[in-house]
Amino acid sequence: MKRLFMVTLFAVLLISTNVFAAGDLVVNGKLAVGTTPNVVKAIILGTNERGLIVGATTNTNNIGGKMVGGVYSVTMDGNTSTDILSGMEETLNMMSDYAGTVPGGQAASYTFQVGTPDTTGTTNITEVIGLKYTLNRHYLNTRTYNVANSYGFLSAIQEGGSSGTAINVTNHYHQYLDDSGTLSKVNITNLYGMYIEKMTAGANNYGVVLAGDGPGADIVFGTTQKASIYSTAGELFAKDAAGNVTQISPHDPETGEWIYYSKNIKTGVIKKVNMEKLVKAVERLTGETFMVETIIEN
Repeated sequence: MKRLFMVTLFAVLLISTNVFAAGDLVVNGKLAVGTTPNVVKAIILGTNERGLIVGATTNTNNIGGKMVGGVYSVTMDGNTSTDILSGMEETLNMMSDYAGTVPGGQAASYTFQVGTPDTTGTTNITEVIGLKYTLNRHYLNTRTYNVANSYGFLSAIQEGGSSGTAINVTNHYHQYLDDSGTLSKVNITNLYGMYIEKMTAGANNYGVVLAGDGPGADIVFGTTQKASIYSTAGELFAKDAAGNVTQISPHDPETGEWIYYSKNIKTGVIKKVNMEKLVKAVERLTGETFMVETIIEN
């Protein structure tokens, strides 16, 4: 009994410090690192000793450098792998009394880097995904799940409360697509700023929704963001840099007749021309037909 107690005490003391295994280390059960309970199993399989390399570093220097909540790196060498499943939720809580400039926070950073292989040749890569979200129904599911809202990507600005001083943000982009410029060693066949497939799976299908009327719910063009297309009460308008507005959904919202509408910001003159009456008057004068009318059959 005394020998068993000494062995147990020695094992506790050994585990409370660093543990080094000169050979194979086999854990018959769950494996946890740190103070987190062993709620999951960690399994690494492979014939190459560099099958998985994970490194984590943290730099909390609030004067210079960068603040990174966690850097996660996976290196796969020698084995064929088609899928890497990674779930990560990270919160950066900025608690600093430093009065100067702090570097800010980065929730997640993903870099697909073309490395330095030992031999020359060609490697064919099927796809590279920076962020992918999939809502998947298991084939053995027997329950009914009602999902109110599903977001592939959600960005929001929040504040804890109205008390205290303000945070002044000059430019905030919910999503920013950077232009890589001229590339000399990267050949891209098709480059899309944003690519949206036709939506057909829902009861109501929309490509892009701008929820609102007028400015703030418009599509803006140009480096000065002056020209735009927007909707008001279901009618579509185009506005130039000077503020002149032209209706481009050419129907009167009350009568449904084909019209031309224009508002001149300099003169203050609003012009509305009934195009159907104009064309019919020209037809009567010339005896020619310019407009063909058909009826939509439901």
